[in-house]
Amino acid sequence: MIAELKAQGESEEDLLACYPSITSEMIRLATIYAGAYPLRGL
Repeated sequence: MIAELKAQGESEEDLLACYPSITSEMIRLATIYAGAYPLRGL
């Protein structure tokens, strides 16, 4: 979900404000993970 929002143009600052329990590192890793393991069947 975080990687999808980032891909849609949501800024890191907005994501951190909306989800205070995540870090910048978590956002970066979510983006990497989403690229490595894309959703199937969409």
